[in-house]
Amino acid sequence: FGMSSRRGSLIHADTTTCQNNSQLLYDMNQTMRNDEARRFTFGWSIQNVLMRMWRCDRAGVVVSKPFDFMKASFQRSLVSISDNLV
Repeated sequence: FGMSSRRGSLIHADTTTCQNNSQLLYDMNQTMRNDEARRFTFGWSIQNVLMRMWRCDRAGVVVSKPFDFMKASFQRSLVSISDNLV
């Protein structure tokens, strides 16, 4: 009862997410490969309001659990981090 269309959209979303994650990993790998002095690099992936932070170093990749980056507590944290970077 209409499940095929729903499954099709879920499969498309999963395929798109997988392709985006693959591209992010490829780009992070290229960044590390092109600069032998680099010890690590960061990446971010966003899908709707969910964000994941990625950290790649010479040993491997660590990925955070998805979190809602639109929540006020995260936005305040981001502002305080950016204030400290300036």
